[in-house]
Amino acid sequence: MQANPKPTILIADDNALMRELLASVLREAGIYDVLRAANGIEVIEIYREKRPDIVFLDIQMPDPDGLATLSKIRELNAKAFVVMVSGYSSAENVKTAIDTGAKGFIVKPFSVNRVMGIINKYQAEAS
Repeated sequence: MQANPKPTILIADDNALMRELLASVLREAGIYDVLRAANGIEVIEIYREKRPDIVFLDIQMPDPDGLATLSKIRELNAKAFVVMVSGYSSAENVKTAIDTGAKGFIVKPFSVNRVMGIINKYQAEAS
């Protein structure tokens, strides 16, 4: 599988400001193919239809929450590259996310360096 140099990314967060903040960080990195979802139902629909390369998924999200949504994505694609995003970085949250299949965890507010680290990790795994 060849890594897409400009991957398609799905940002899933119930907070519109957070979605736009992450999208602006990605634009700074030259990534413009960005999809957005406000709840778990939208995430699953978009994932099923578009198969984005990377999903940034908020844990505290409605209908269903991020961890339940992560499980559903993994049912659709066991190799999905999903990164959990949360303002709550408890060890339990991180462990549960990784155990459920997340490829990484970013704490809000996120830094450009941390987001780019995730993009680089995806590209290394996909190449």
